[in-house]
Amino acid sequence: GQWLHFRELDHEPDVRAFPTYTPALLTSMRQEAQRFFADFLGSSSPFSELLSARFTYLDSSLAAHYGLPVMTGMQPGQMWRADTAGVPRSGLLTLGAVLTSTSMTTRTSPVKRGEFVLKHLLCETVTPPPPDVIGIPDEVDPNQMLTMRQRMEQHRNNDMCIGCHADMDQLGFGLENYDAIGKYRTAEPNGLPVDSTGALPDGSAFSGAVELAALLSQDARFNVCVTRNLMTFVLGRYIDQPDDNVWIAHIAGKTRDSDKR
Repeated sequence: GQWLHFRELDHEPDVRAFPTYTPALLTSMRQEAQRFFADFLGSSSPFSELLSARFTYLDSSLAAHYGLPVMTGMQPGQMWRADTAGVPRSGLLTLGAVLTSTSMTTRTSPVKRGEFVLKHLLCETVTPPPPDVIGIPDEVDPNQMLTMRQRMEQHRNNDMCIGCHADMDQLGFGLENYDAIGKYRTAEPNGLPVDSTGALPDGSAFSGAVELAALLSQDARFNVCVTRNLMTFVLGRYIDQPDDNVWIAHIAGKTRDSDKR
């Protein structure tokens, strides 16, 4: 929960912008994330499927929120393992808790979502913005007929911003089909269509979260990052000793050679 930012959410979505949001729904999202991750701790599934898995855990309220079928005979709050093949849900990237914790209270944030992928899934260093840079307003003006991508392009025209945003925004745009509480959408609040296409630095193109997740699941940095984070909690300390990176490389190599298990 600490690694993937769903143990504690630092905000609650604005009910004016998202009238279907309730604290109970957020609780269901946390439970979904916990059950999903626990599935990998108790099985021999490859770690790469943390991103590419086509299943999740739902209760009746979360299924309705995602627009997925509700299993009959379930008690309120009871969760079941749901198949997501054929729907736009894939692994960690489309968990409601992850999508909500990487959003603003009133809108999505390609920057926060892209930063989450870089820092928490690929263990890349992200330079903080200069203190005098003005960000995009949290409130979305419904009369401004611009997509989030267009608003971001205007923002990063600032020479101080373009370097960091180049990689982060591409990743974040891949998740734009999900609103600030993780609900799938094809249009933005102003009615303009969502554009969730992008490309990784190596030129690999993707359209939407499922394709992005498939590419990231094969990225060698994800293997190393998973290893580094698990070691942090196993050892109960920061990974900053001289030999730590040697051990991470060794363990990540053994994981790679054992079908990523």
